[in-house]
Amino acid sequence: MHSIKKLSLRDDLSVWEPLLAPLLRPCLQKIKHGCLFEEGDWYAWVIAEKRSWFHRGDRPEAILLSRVIGWLTDSDESCLMLNVVSIGVTRAKGFDAVSIGSLLLDHAIAEAADAGLHGVTLTTPSEGKYHKFIDELLAAHQGWRLRQGKIVAHLSRCQQTYQLLQRLEHVAERSSRSEAWMIDSYPADLDVMKSRIDRSRANGWGIPWDPTDQGCDWSPAWEFSRVVRSGDEIVGWLICHYVQPDLLRYGKLWMDPGWETSGAPLALLAQLIRQAHFPQHNDQKGFGFVSSYPGIHRGCFISHPNNAKLNRLMVNKFKPVADSWVQIDQRYAYFQKSG
Repeated sequence: MHSIKKLSLRDDLSVWEPLLAPLLRPCLQKIKHGCLFEEGDWYAWVIAEKRSWFHRGDRPEAILLSRVIGWLTDSDESCLMLNVVSIGVTRAKGFDAVSIGSLLLDHAIAEAADAGLHGVTLTTPSEGKYHKFIDELLAAHQGWRLRQGKIVAHLSRCQQTYQLLQRLEHVAERSSRSEAWMIDSYPADLDVMKSRIDRSRANGWGIPWDPTDQGCDWSPAWEFSRVVRSGDEIVGWLICHYVQPDLLRYGKLWMDPGWETSGAPLALLAQLIRQAHFPQHNDQKGFGFVSSYPGIHRGCFISHPNNAKLNRLMVNKFKPVADSWVQIDQRYAYFQKSG
């Protein structure tokens, strides 16, 4: 016998973590249990097998983790959608993962529609086992469309990455001699950035990390974040944050119009890749480390399809040395409104 329920923070969340990827497990600590479905809210539905009286507790079988997100429709109208981030199922022999996953998805869709959301979207890699699983799961559902999502690239601390770092440093050194910019630490006083945030919004430019942004679910790693200044004016930045203790994401890279080709973006990357991943590397002794602190093992870049300049940088510089290069797709469907 199976039962579907919405998880709450009062439940023992640890029993559901094995059904999620490690990067998603911390999101369980943010789930909501109500039915407001406001932007940024996390929700999780689960299926557990009811076991006989002599077994302790129910057996976890599947979990659907989701988040309410802002969305632009095909006609550029703003709305709220339920983004299904992951559907995790047990790998027990003989277990019908597609049928159980469909039950969870149908239940989540029904609640989202009742709450007045515009539709649902599923985030999936463009290939691989999970992609095939979602294909099978959606086969019986009509009306799904496909939109190209972000690209995720992972780098490990390896010789190829270090050779890329050396090339970036050479380019940055040449360009810094003739350009009127300098790299500075990220301001510790967040009030200093308020005027820059306002200026970005007024011009439709990239926005640095904003602590008042409810849609942002991470905080910067200040030691691995920098700004670019021209005189007293901030014209760009690179803001990183930890995904895991050994994984640093290069989260926000921006240069104001006119500064993109100044060499500053490559100089930002070079400085932070050096500091984060190769702090004690000795160029004179070949590839190797001379300290008990070898640096953070992995780095991660995420690029969105509408950011042509960042995509071009990633393809030219990072794709050749990436450990993995994953295109993320978004399947989406709009709810039919009655009446």
